[in-house]
Amino acid sequence: MSGNPGSSKDRGRESSQATSRPESIPSSRQTTPPTPMLTLAVSPLVTAGNGQGLGAFASQRIKAGEVIIEEKPLLTADVTLWSDDTSPRSIVDAFADMWPDRQEYYLNRYTYVADERKLLDYATAYTAAANVELPTKQEKLKIGKVFAIFYNTAASFGNFDSGFGKDLPRLNHSCVPNAAHIFDETRKRSVVRAIRDIPAGQEILLSYVPEIAPKNVRALKLEPYGFTCTCLACGENDYANRTEARRKELWKLQSQIDTLEFSEGSEHEEAVVDTEAPSLEDIPDMLALMVKLMKGEPAMQVARGETAYKLGKQCSQMQELALAKKWLEFALPLLTLCRGENDSLTKDCVRMLGKLPASRHGL
Repeated sequence: MSGNPGSSKDRGRESSQATSRPESIPSSRQTTPPTPMLTLAVSPLVTAGNGQGLGAFASQRIKAGEVIIEEKPLLTADVTLWSDDTSPRSIVDAFADMWPDRQEYYLNRYTYVADERKLLDYATAYTAAANVELPTKQEKLKIGKVFAIFYNTAASFGNFDSGFGKDLPRLNHSCVPNAAHIFDETRKRSVVRAIRDIPAGQEILLSYVPEIAPKNVRALKLEPYGFTCTCLACGENDYANRTEARRKELWKLQSQIDTLEFSEGSEHEEAVVDTEAPSLEDIPDMLALMVKLMKGEPAMQVARGETAYKLGKQCSQMQELALAKKWLEFALPLLTLCRGENDSLTKDCVRMLGKLPASRHGL
């Protein structure tokens, strides 16, 4: 997946001014009816500064793989979340391209940043980066709120874009999610699917951070959102202890793989070679171990499918066709469940399987 060409202002004109005016959106979060599968209620997981926060709950039984939310973004900016290369100007330009009623809807969304000084800090950073002036305090607070809401509620859309949707920001975080968000690059839509069966009345939860990350890494990555996670994996219980051990091992393996892949083809050779350190030839075995470590972790369905797909692809490139078939066949139902049959990874998995001799393997 890749980012869109052109500036956010160009995209905004294409999506709004070149077409008919979008339907007006009510500005109140509490009164806006969500998708029929969801109902808004107080969430036991969220405590806002002024009391208990809202969450989105299943209004009916939702089966694993079923689409819960499918929507086009209200705002899209050329921004990689939490990247040092983030351009403040692109966020403000994307906001400026929204219709006034959508701007009102956006500004009425909840954000944990209520401190006036923090909002002014956001505005100061923007004026410095964009070389513009905001003459009044009211304008500075408004721009500050634009940034605060974006950083608190935006989701990644592809590799390089981020944005804001109508229903997607309603979904709270859990390190043991029951749903997953995938951005459909072809149709430019956010799609949320159940990754396991969700009974009526249960809250719909996404993971805002990598599911395989250990507790300390998850806590660090959640800091910008302004809350401390209290889900089952972050508590003091037997499951938390078991999953923490698995996640530490998974995170170590993934970090080693990332380092090996990044260093591949480097012109600089190390003076001292650690013969016990993993090498590029070890990556397939490391990926296989990751897939097996994720067994019994329903919250890791997305990562398990993607890891098995990557392993199958590597085996195919190495001409290990039997192993490629084994891992791609294992990955396909997980990719279909979590990403949908029209997703690019799912389609690529089907394409590769079509080139291999048929066989069946269990894990």
